Amino acid sequence: MNKGTEELIASMKAAAEKATCGKWSLTYSEDGFDADDGLIMREVAGFLPIAKIKGANAEFIQAAQPENVLALIAALEQALAELQEYRKASKEPVAITHDMAMAFHNALNDGGIGHEDLEKISIGLRAALANYAAPPLQAVTVPDEQTWEELCIDNPEMTMGDAIIRAASWNACRAAMLCSGREKAS
Repeated sequence: MNKGTEELIASMKAAAEKATCGKWSLTYSEDGFDADDGLIMREVAGFLPIAKIKGANAEFIQAAQPENVLALIAALEQALAELQEYRKASKEPVAITHDMAMAFHNALNDGGIGHEDLEKISIGLRAALANYAAPPLQAVTVPDEQTWEELCIDNPEMTMGDAIIRAASWNACRAAMLCSGREKAS
């Protein structure tokens, strides 16, 4: 957030906190003033006039009563805090979990896996993603799943065994990306 925005938020908040408290209402009167003049009033054992305002400005001022301004500022501050957290988190490298390593292993193998093998896969995935950090506010695209049949059709010179291995490797990397908590982009 730039300094000008911070100053605007601070001044709006201070003004709202100093303004007449309570629920404001808008009334148009035919008694003694122009038909498009509005009277801003506060509800206090009846109505206490706050200001006489011309035309559409009266509707805006009534809508911008202190509790509404403070609610908007609170929502803006919350959104800015969430954006800062997102930007901070997006600069951190992707954390490799055992679930991700297991998904990678299961895509390539039918058999069981030992703790040492799981750790080796985790190390390999960490090395592959060591410098990866999602750029702020940009979608990460997860590639479509590959089948060995499609690979054989697209690459007639490829053997079925090579196509199966290539598809399994491709899909294991895809599974690891999906396990990282990122959604597939359309």
